[in-house]
Amino acid sequence: MHYCSTMSIRVDMLSYLRIQDFVIIESCELAYGDGFTVLTGETGAGKSIVVDALALLLGKTGSDKWIRTGCETAVLEGVFEWAAPPEAWVKYVSDGQCIIRRVLTRGKTGRIQVNGQTVPLKTVRDLAPHIAVIIGQHTAATFTDAMALDLVDKQFSASEQTLMKNYQAAWQTYKEKRRVLAQYEEKIQQVQEQTEFLTFKRDDIAAYNFEPGEDERLADIKKQMAHRGKQTRVYQAVSDQLARVSQLIQDIQRTTRSNEALSQVDQACEHIIPLIERSVDHVLSTQRSMGALDANIDTIESRLDCMFKLKTKYNAQSVDALLEQLEIVCNQLALVSGDDAGYQACQSECESVYETVIDLGRQLHASRNTHAKHLSKRIESNVHDLDLMGATVRVVIAEQPCGPLGITHAHIQASLNAGQPMQPIASVASGGELSRLLLAMICANLNQADAPLTVVFDEIDAGIGGITGHGIGQKLAVLSTHHQVLCVTHLAQVAQQAHCHFYINKTNADSLWQVVELSEGDRKSELARMIGGKATLDELL
Repeated sequence: MHYCSTMSIRVDMLSYLRIQDFVIIESCELAYGDGFTVLTGETGAGKSIVVDALALLLGKTGSDKWIRTGCETAVLEGVFEWAAPPEAWVKYVSDGQCIIRRVLTRGKTGRIQVNGQTVPLKTVRDLAPHIAVIIGQHTAATFTDAMALDLVDKQFSASEQTLMKNYQAAWQTYKEKRRVLAQYEEKIQQVQEQTEFLTFKRDDIAAYNFEPGEDERLADIKKQMAHRGKQTRVYQAVSDQLARVSQLIQDIQRTTRSNEALSQVDQACEHIIPLIERSVDHVLSTQRSMGALDANIDTIESRLDCMFKLKTKYNAQSVDALLEQLEIVCNQLALVSGDDAGYQACQSECESVYETVIDLGRQLHASRNTHAKHLSKRIESNVHDLDLMGATVRVVIAEQPCGPLGITHAHIQASLNAGQPMQPIASVASGGELSRLLLAMICANLNQADAPLTVVFDEIDAGIGGITGHGIGQKLAVLSTHHQVLCVTHLAQVAQQAHCHFYINKTNADSLWQVVELSEGDRKSELARMIGGKATLDELL
């Protein structure tokens, strides 16, 4: 185990890190102290692997690429010391310690444990900001507006933190009221749709004024009409025959009238004629009825067709069943109604809570506006200390629609040279300038109570010269008086100000990765290598 012997062990820090079968590391144990620790080494030695291990330990997405070649698992373990852990971590801390252990298994889902308790990766990822913040040379490119707002909110006083909690409670109440209101609106919409359907069905059936059993009666009539042609011929034949009979009787009467001997025949004919006339009238009446049926056949068929379509549409076996459905629909319409009173009450409550949300949000916004101005000055002052004398930095605050964090939108703009317009930080600076901007923001904010235990800087001095590097080293040294600082660096001007110095080496023959804590003499040699010669080193020291 490599322990930083030049420093004391204190609480609120990363005290121990174990790495096994990770990338090119077979086994490594590092015991850290407080203050400022640097890791240096030749290019390609794998200095940033330690930072990668810590990032994975704190919830970064893992994969098989992190497991050392020829191994099935990689193990990462870190011990964090806390005198007074933040509320979110209390249940995971035992005797002032929190041990996080993560195992990556090739081809399988890994697992992560906190003090022996297996937890979801997201849990550690969500809680990680309380442990450590890792800043690399590309971090500025991923610096979001939400992060800018968080920088402002870290300035809150106790009363402002209470105000924030009150806002969030009001926001949650508002969300719940909106959820209930949405349920009312959904129910009202359902009632409206149901009413529209029932009304349509009622009107659709009632429009035809069907009578009970009407479909059966019309079906019988239609059936009768199917035989109408045959019946017409029969009735016509009977009518013709009756006409001939009537003519024959009339001929008989003319013959018998002149012959008294046949008077009885004539009298019989007189009795027959009324019978024939009544028979003719009956036949003619029947024929007229059939003629009327002929005239109504289209109407009957049309009505039967409507009945068939409606019975099919509403899955009814008969007109009587349709009429039963009509009665049911009318009864349902009488019962269907929305809870208008409940909806109105909920809407009123929702509006009232929304007013509270807006009022608290505006109070928060005013506080944030004040803190943003002070924070801008502190960041700008730190930037000037890092050899960006012409830089201007502003934390810009604007109102936006209310959300879970208030009505405030924040972003950071910068102008690195006089006369240049203010732009988002990722758009205005080179890699080295971005690194200094980030360091300035960290230094302006990390004196807050809820700041992380450890701040890790991974080669943020890339693209920076010696004079600027000296300023960065000084800033990191000052920062380490309040927070544990770990830094991977290429600059001797940064490394020479550290309290503890680890050297990382990788042999080309067997790719063996080694880490060594440097003694005072070895440290001078390493600084000489980094700066390019002993003469320059003497000047540095």
